[in-house]
Amino acid sequence: MRLDVRVSAAAEQDVIDAVDWYESEQNGLGRSFVDALGAELELLSRSPFFPVRFDSVRCVPLRKFPYLIYFRVDKDESRVLILAILHTARRSPNL
Repeated sequence: MRLDVRVSAAAEQDVIDAVDWYESEQNGLGRSFVDALGAELELLSRSPFFPVRFDSVRCVPLRKFPYLIYFRVDKDESRVLILAILHTARRSPNL
């Protein structure tokens, strides 16, 4: 069973910021970031039950990039809500 994955406005901005930074470092690296993120979101749609990190927020690392995806699974387990996508050097968000 696949779950619906929704990305919050804040997480969308996190992605835009990361892509902009990676592209400024190397042409095409932002696209690689988006591809890695897409693969991880696909995984979450099929298997989102990673350990709860705090409160009801779970997180999963992004492969090949030092980022964590912070998310919640709805109580009825039909949807995944992406709350933030942050560099691992940043403090955990107040979610």
